[in-house]
Amino acid sequence: MTEPDSFTVTVPSRLRLGRRMYPLNLNLYRNAHYIVKAKLKDLFAESVRHLLPPVRYDIIEIRYDVWFGSSRRQDVMNVGAVIDKFFEDCLVSNGVIPDDNSYHVIDTHFRYAGVSKNNPHVDITVTADRRAYG
Repeated sequence: MTEPDSFTVTVPSRLRLGRRMYPLNLNLYRNAHYIVKAKLKDLFAESVRHLLPPVRYDIIEIRYDVWFGSSRRQDVMNVGAVIDKFFEDCLVSNGVIPDDNSYHVIDTHFRYAGVSKNNPHVDITVTADRRAYG
């Protein structure tokens, strides 16, 4: 059976930890306590684990479509950097790719997708690079 060339998942761009909602962005990541950061990373992994298909790729490209919660000006990479780090670590820990270094993740694209007021999120498309398979 042939594995699909790509898959898409939708991940949250903010998470609830206790009573507080935390945005997954560099501002938070820079300023948050290390225990909060670790808990958010674990919570993200738990929320994404069941979304990943049972595939194994050697070389991939990833596209991130970022949906913001409001129409005010925001920086796509502010969100993208943290989501990318957390998501690539999930790919490795779930066996989708062997490692998240430049030999296995050869390209990443980030783009502004629009506004989703009630559900800020990121749509992530992972595409296998078939050149690795001959």
